[in-house]
Amino acid sequence: MDTSSTRALTLFAVAVGSLLLFGPLTAVVLALVGLDIASLIGITPPYGWALVVAVLAVTLWAFAVAGEIAMIRVHGVRILHRGDSRLRMAGRHLLLVVPLVAAVMKLTPLVWLLVRDGLTQSNPVYVGITLAFAVAIAWTAIRTLRAFRRGLTIES
Repeated sequence: MDTSSTRALTLFAVAVGSLLLFGPLTAVVLALVGLDIASLIGITPPYGWALVVAVLAVTLWAFAVAGEIAMIRVHGVRILHRGDSRLRMAGRHLLLVVPLVAAVMKLTPLVWLLVRDGLTQSNPVYVGITLAFAVAIAWTAIRTLRAFRRGLTIES
């Protein structure tokens, strides 16, 4: 296989992988947080055409996030700064930050509940799940920060 076809297959795999891994998760998190925010400000959940528009908006946002993540995986973090318009660069950052904040909003109560129940129960299964969850979060955070720092160092 020549270099161009290998590169094309790699780009295709990264795009499909990002779409399958991040698209559905982003859509679910954005929809759940959108419903939470709507209930906080007193808006009833959408139905009919409003529901179709809401689902379409969340789906398009999820596709855009998956595309930007694929671009970052292929070209590095600096790809977010492509183009000459500061507004578009800010939009790309906002496109990725909103689902990240939404995920933190949905995961924080779950983690708190798991840690609280795991530490207050004398059941070793709860304690084991809590410790495994805490180790997984710490390991993921450390790997992400190291990769981010390495990516910035390489691209500088």
